[in-house]
Amino acid sequence: MIRFKKQALAIFIVLVIALILLYRTIQFSHENNDVLIPILIYHNFDYNITKKLLPTTITPDEFDEQIKYLTSNGYKGITLSQLYNYVQGREKLPPKPFIVTMDDGYYSNYKYSYPILKKYNTPGTIFVATALIGRHVYTPMFTWEQAKEMESSGFIEIQNHSNSHGRQDKLSYDELKKNVMDAQKMIDDNLGKRQVKVFAYPGGRCNEYTRNMLKELGINIQMTGLNGIASRHSDLSNLKRLSVKHNMTGRDIVNKIEIQKTVSTIKKFVNIN
Repeated sequence: MIRFKKQALAIFIVLVIALILLYRTIQFSHENNDVLIPILIYHNFDYNITKKLLPTTITPDEFDEQIKYLTSNGYKGITLSQLYNYVQGREKLPPKPFIVTMDDGYYSNYKYSYPILKKYNTPGTIFVATALIGRHVYTPMFTWEQAKEMESSGFIEIQNHSNSHGRQDKLSYDELKKNVMDAQKMIDDNLGKRQVKVFAYPGGRCNEYTRNMLKELGINIQMTGLNGIASRHSDLSNLKRLSVKHNMTGRDIVNKIEIQKTVSTIKKFVNIN
C-alpha cells in the first residue's frame, strides 16, 4: 500500500510539472507574439495512384478536402513573399497562416491543384526544375505557357527547383552556380523577375556550404528538409516543410501542424530559459 501511494504521488508530481511547463510555454508564446507558419509540400495529383506514384501523389479530391478543411477552420493561405516580409519585420500575418508548395512542375498542378487553390482563395508556390518544363518524365510536366497563365491569376508563383533536378550537394562550385542561376534566368526570362527568390532543394539534399553559396547568389529563401515550422526568427536559408501523403485528411494535417507548433514553442522556451 505504501509503495502504491509513493507511485501515485510520483505520477501526480510529474503531471503537475507537465501542466506548469505547458502553461508557461503557451504563456511564453503569447508574450513573444510570434506567429508560426507551417509550409506544406506536395508534388503530384492523380486519381489513379499506382505503386510508382504513391510516394509523391495524392488524389485531387484529397487535396480539395484538405484545403477546404484548413480554410474552414481558420487557417489562411499566405505566400512565401509574405513570410519573407514578416521575418524582415515589414508585414503582419493572420493568426493561423499556412503555405502551400508543390515541387517539380507536374501538369497535374495545372490541371487539378491550381483550380482548387483558386476555389478556396488560397495561394500556392510551384518549384520547377526548368529542364523538365513541358516534357514527359513518368508523367507530363506543365509548359511555360501554362505557368504564365497560373502566375497571371495571382494565385500561383513559380520558383526555382534547379535546372537539372539533381543532387545539389554533390556539385562543384561552378556546377552548382550554373545549375541554380541558369534555372533562375529561365524563370525570369519566361515569367518576369522574382522580387523574392526562393530555392527548393530536390530531395532536400543540401549542406551549410550550398546554403551559404546560394545566399551569396541572391537567393532569399531556401527550402531544405522536412518536419519543421517557420517563424519570425527562422533562418530563411534553412526552412523545413511538412509533407502531405496519400490518405491524409485535413484533420490529419492540422494535427501535424499543431504538433510542430508545440515542439517549436517548447524548443524556444527551453533555449531561452
